Amino acid sequence: MRMDSFSIFAKGGSLVVEYSLDKGVTWLTYATIALTAALVKYEVYKQFVSRQVSWRFSGSGSGFAIDWFGFTFLIEGEDR
Repeated sequence: MRMDSFSIFAKGGSLVVEYSLDKGVTWLTYATIALTAALVKYEVYKQFVSRQVSWRFSGSGSGFAIDWFGFTFLIEGEDR
């Protein structure tokens, strides 16, 4: 699988999006986003290839909320 991008509607102080390629043993930062007080769509473009991925979201600030999120990816490789 090739991850291409991440989109989210969120508000609050800040949001850290992390991903793990080893079932949560280690975490890599995908994005750190400074949020606003209103729900806004944020898009982050970053590619990586992996057979599996786990995601972790950490938010802070007054009124922090996630309304919606989604990923853009493509299944690649011999197993396709």
